[in-house]
Amino acid sequence: MLHANCENFLSVPDATAAHGMRVLGNPLKGDERIISGESGAATAGAVSQIMKLEELKEMKEKLKLDENSVVLCFSTEGDTYFDHYRDVVWNGLYPNR
Repeated sequence: MLHANCENFLSVPDATAAHGMRVLGNPLKGDERIISGESGAATAGAVSQIMKLEELKEMKEKLKLDENSVVLCFSTEGDTYFDHYRDVVWNGLYPNR
């Protein structure tokens, strides 16, 4: 059913979701801070890594992403489990590759 309704989809590791949590929770100057758990942050983490990591260049090209792209990410979860959120964001659980 999924293949009939979309052109692309991904499965991402915990480290990608954790990266998204850190990026959303510590934005660039002028951007709004977003507190998000793993499920909500997975999309932002994936887009961030696709845009930056050389080993994902082929995926970036296939998705036709560049510095002019506008991407809508849905965060479906906030800080639902504070101790785990702190372990990821403060203590580095699931570090970046």
